[in-house]
Amino acid sequence: MAERNHRLFVMCTTALVAAAIHSPTLAQEAEEAATLGDIVVTAERRTTNVQTTAMAVSAFSAEALERSQVDNIEDLSQLVPNVNFGQQFGNARIAIRGVGFDTISPGSEARVAYHLDGVYISRPSAGLAGFYDVDRIEVLRGPQGTLYGRNATAGSVNIISRAPDETPDGYGRVTVGSHGRIETEGAFGGGLADGVAARFAFRSERRDGYGENLATGEDADNRDTLSGRFRLRAEPTDRLRMDLIADYHQEDDSSNALHYFGAGNPNRTPVGIAFGGRVSPNYHDIYSDVASTNERENWGVQGQIRYDLSDTLTLNSLTAYRETEYRTQTDLDATDAPLTYYGQHENADQFTQELQLSGEFGRVNFITGAYYFREDIDSGLTVPFNHRILGGADRIVQGQDIGGQTETRAWALFGQADYALTPDLKLVLGLRYSKEDKHLDEYAQFDLVRTYDPANPVIPNRTQSLDASWSAFTPKVTVEYQPADNLFLYGTVSRGFKSGGFNVGGMQQPFEPEMIWNYEAGLKADWLDRRLRTNLSAFYYDYSDLQVTKVVNNVITTVNAAAAMIRGVEGEINWLATDNLRFDASFSLTDSEYRDFATSDPARAGLGVIDLSGNQLSQAPGYTLFVAGQYDIPTETAGVFSPRVEVSATDKVYFNAFNRDVASQPAYTLVNLLVNWESPSGNWTASAFVRNLADEEYIASAFVGTSLLADPVVGVAGPPRTWGLTAGYRF
Repeated sequence: MAERNHRLFVMCTTALVAAAIHSPTLAQEAEEAATLGDIVVTAERRTTNVQTTAMAVSAFSAEALERSQVDNIEDLSQLVPNVNFGQQFGNARIAIRGVGFDTISPGSEARVAYHLDGVYISRPSAGLAGFYDVDRIEVLRGPQGTLYGRNATAGSVNIISRAPDETPDGYGRVTVGSHGRIETEGAFGGGLADGVAARFAFRSERRDGYGENLATGEDADNRDTLSGRFRLRAEPTDRLRMDLIADYHQEDDSSNALHYFGAGNPNRTPVGIAFGGRVSPNYHDIYSDVASTNERENWGVQGQIRYDLSDTLTLNSLTAYRETEYRTQTDLDATDAPLTYYGQHENADQFTQELQLSGEFGRVNFITGAYYFREDIDSGLTVPFNHRILGGADRIVQGQDIGGQTETRAWALFGQADYALTPDLKLVLGLRYSKEDKHLDEYAQFDLVRTYDPANPVIPNRTQSLDASWSAFTPKVTVEYQPADNLFLYGTVSRGFKSGGFNVGGMQQPFEPEMIWNYEAGLKADWLDRRLRTNLSAFYYDYSDLQVTKVVNNVITTVNAAAAMIRGVEGEINWLATDNLRFDASFSLTDSEYRDFATSDPARAGLGVIDLSGNQLSQAPGYTLFVAGQYDIPTETAGVFSPRVEVSATDKVYFNAFNRDVASQPAYTLVNLLVNWESPSGNWTASAFVRNLADEEYIASAFVGTSLLADPVVGVAGPPRTWGLTAGYRF
């Protein structure tokens, strides 16, 4: 695999360089026709055209998302090169270029930063909320250590909601489909007074489970959510703009059921099966004596103030407060043997304040600012189990109960400036200083005496208080070159930083920060009079002290691996073959490996310390591919019909550092079919769609469970084939 990907890496990098050298000869004359439009992004904290933005960024407008029936991060990941998605215990597991969220510890932090209207949202559970009434979504690939800073080691997902204006407008959509799906979405807004406008948006989704709990007859992996957002914008003068944004999201369903995928130890039978428990051969059905539940509530409010100090100088303030609460419960042995269950909870609140000063002076464009982050988390997990597991009586005891309160206080100073050396050549310099202070009060209970009762008080066997601080400089140096209007090249060296942290309830010392040095080159070009667009990038990561998680006995443990290397190429292609025929494609080729990393596998303790050097990183498939074709069929009286075919392919994915087949997902391919329709007036729309046409069975995430249960491999299954019909009206 590594040798093959190395050859592909060299070939694609050579092709990228050759394209840059010969680019002036590639432009061709084309007849007057439809062209690819400009895509405006704020990935660099200012408004730029994506074709002249010196980073690997994928941007999707509301129309593009509707065209592919994408309304969540899971579906979006199919469209973006080098993005892998899964979910576990109510958390989004997003990985970009093989760097992502791979821990099951409560209170953990992701490596992909998630931003809503410019505000960083710390909790990974927020990544599972659906998209609605968005202006666009931006996925930034690669470390964003200078402008975004906190936990943007892998990149950032930026959701920009639609702002209100004084012109009344809105829309409404209803979707019905397989598994009893009923989804509603809509928004309306307009002016309230001179210079004041408001907008309200909502989304709800209900559907039955993708499978059934065959032991109880209840749904497995159903969905029940409700979301709302209110935006108020006031522009009292030409220089001052103020935005108030409030949002709310709740869930109450069973979307976190654990499925059984095999034995993690080849020499042991998982306890659930050994004790007569049943497992389903169907990916989506389960046998569980415990009901799987997922209860979640997120809300937040933010205020943004923009003031133009002059025609070339702007001051921005972003202030936000958020609260997150969720509780999940699932069957840890993933059988109907009455042995154990797993419950996890998290209550968190965060406050952020960011000030930005941006402007331009002659050849210099700059942005500088200060950032403050405060978060308090109360998190933990509960694992009551049957004493039979340890050879005792048939009685459920209190078992394991761990948790604690984590306090984080972080601040940063940052700045970035670009200087036009010539009209075609630009130098960009950026630097961020980040400082984090964390405090933990934790407890751990292991109780084999008391019969389980959720009302029983926790009586800790151990408690511990820890304090830790980390800091880092994250620089960025970029050279931009634009020899022609249709051609843009860049080269970047940047650094990413993820602070250290705690394993809540593990009674361990803090694990250390991890760092990434990123070396990247890119080419963005429009050909054929803007009918063909090719955006390519090549990167190399020098990854040090990366944080790797495993379950040792009953304790979630994070260790710092010595080092890793990730390199790859990726691209996005859009082609208007004719006025009616469009093709979209994206691809990535990635070669990753651990270096100088040796540790023991809890599921195979008899092997001792294992050298993992050369192993592929988790959530780092060797390739991803997406290809879509759409043909518009206009009619004189019935509007425009647009059949669309989408194919996405993902190489083998390992879910931990040990690269064992039992905890992996082999390469798989998904096919989506859609037919979109728009009325002659443009007000009415409809869509018929089928996702995962071939009903491909695949694992979205998995882990090797505790040795107390003889190391079962459990996880979450990807969605089966689904279909639906959407009808909408916009005004």
